[in-house]
Amino acid sequence: MKSKLAIAVSLSGWILLVAYIFYDYVVYDDQIISHFFQPPYRYELFFHILIAIAPFISTVMGYLVNKRIELLKSVKESEKKYHDLYQNAPDGYHSVVPDGTLLFVNDTWLKMFGYERTEVEGRMNLKELLTDEGLKGFEKNNPLLKEKGCIENIEVDIRKKDGTFLPVIINATAVFDEKGNFLRSRTTVRDNTIKKGYQQILERASEEWKATFDSMPYGVMLLDSECNIIRTNKYISDLSGLPFRELISKKCYDVIHHEGKPPEGCPLEKSVKSKNTETLEYYEPLLNKHFMLSITPVFDEEGITIAYVHSIIDITDLKGKEKKLIESRNAFLNMLKDETSAYREQWALSKKLEVSNEDLQNTLTKFKEAQDMIVRSEKLASIGTLASGVAHEILNPLNIMSAIVQVLKMESLPQKMAEDLDEVMNQINRATKITNDLRTFAHQKKTVMSHVDIHNIFDRTASLIEHAFTLDNIVIERAYDKNIPLIYADEDRLAQIFLNLLNNARDAMKGRKNNIINVKTTLVENGMEIRFSDNGPGIPEKILDKIFNPFFTTKDPGQGTGLGLSLVYSMIENHGGTIHAKSEEGKGATFIIFLPANKKTTGESSDQV
Repeated sequence: MKSKLAIAVSLSGWILLVAYIFYDYVVYDDQIISHFFQPPYRYELFFHILIAIAPFISTVMGYLVNKRIELLKSVKESEKKYHDLYQNAPDGYHSVVPDGTLLFVNDTWLKMFGYERTEVEGRMNLKELLTDEGLKGFEKNNPLLKEKGCIENIEVDIRKKDGTFLPVIINATAVFDEKGNFLRSRTTVRDNTIKKGYQQILERASEEWKATFDSMPYGVMLLDSECNIIRTNKYISDLSGLPFRELISKKCYDVIHHEGKPPEGCPLEKSVKSKNTETLEYYEPLLNKHFMLSITPVFDEEGITIAYVHSIIDITDLKGKEKKLIESRNAFLNMLKDETSAYREQWALSKKLEVSNEDLQNTLTKFKEAQDMIVRSEKLASIGTLASGVAHEILNPLNIMSAIVQVLKMESLPQKMAEDLDEVMNQINRATKITNDLRTFAHQKKTVMSHVDIHNIFDRTASLIEHAFTLDNIVIERAYDKNIPLIYADEDRLAQIFLNLLNNARDAMKGRKNNIINVKTTLVENGMEIRFSDNGPGIPEKILDKIFNPFFTTKDPGQGTGLGLSLVYSMIENHGGTIHAKSEEGKGATFIIFLPANKKTTGESSDQV
């Protein structure tokens, strides 16, 4: 569309031509044509030529004026667009001159720290806003900025107007004049509060795991295949009399057996070959103690052994009871040789032998259970430590990638590129969810216990996903026992248990028709029972005892983390309940949960499996 000025310029030549023709007509009447083309004077001929080409000249000038105006308008729009992008960017921006004075800042920076522009630009020095530690960092990094032209990922705390400090990450590039003199910086300022919070959570979780590791009533060491100690707990330090720093990289047989070589039948050598847990009973004469040694391999995702967990259990008391039993048996046999006394003492001795044998059997049973729990705890200790480290390392790049994608999506992009960015964002969200599952698996949390209606919790949970289940041809049936009272439990944990079991059933029945999930509650002695039954393909018998193990999954790669049922098992166990599964291939599966009625737990839960 032409501007009014361009139209006026274009019409001016035509108006001049018409006006002159009208003037000639008035003066020369019917001789106008001859006068116009054959004037008596040369200057009039030249003037007539100018009048004739005036419309063309004015039209061209009008076109040029219009294009100039359009160009200025486009420049103003671009300036406005980039000004908005600068002022309202997701990160703060400031520019600092050599003495530290803040030359200018964007609106995001002002919102982050609560200052007015008139208080900052040209008036405030960045050094005034830093802590003592941050000021030392400024003095250290400012020369680097001038020398290298940039600095990256500098963590610092900047004082807000209310006096509090905001943790931020600074990235800066330098601006130089033609002679190479430093003029000012271009600095982005990113809020580091969330990242720092995650770091504190991970550090606290690491400390809690270390405290748990050191408080174990038995020795635990992490070894490589060459018997070198990678990590150990306080029990081993107390047992050997050596501090932690001196134990690292020592051979385990030097520390435990005080020998220059592995003992005969070394379980580590067997485990390296078999890739299974190996055990050995060992007597240490220097300590006059009997120990049960156990070696369990730790594998990475590709099934390659990366370390070995070495546990040491003091079984001296158990061996003492075993010795007493043998002595009782020998005494009994000797008494049988004396026919006169054997009859009188046989009954009393047999009773004593029965009691001793029963005590031994109970002790052996408890020992086996303790050993299984130790092996499980060893795996959890390693998994928990690895999970915390993985979550810490993965969340940082995910947060950066997410921020970059969000900034890109603010631009006007082609539809195909925008769709690609949406897909990238979906994959980032999926990776974040898996990382959060690992954090949930590794962190300890408080359980909020109260009296809750189990049926109401299930109905509210099912309502969130029932529509999606309908699209997958899945019907959720309910059979509630109306006599069930309120139970003492954590409402959020129960909702998570129900959601995990429902999603697990849906995944098993995908692609099938006439799918049904039946949820039945029954009042039983000392509590209640919940049955989740489906008519899916069922669970093979050979893996039925593994489905509650951490990271065990039958789903395709990328479809599951293997933590769902493991978390369910842990949360139910922390409620004082139990869960087990029954299934026949081709006839569906049933998960049976028992929860105690009005039983108060300690309120502590680790969410670990």
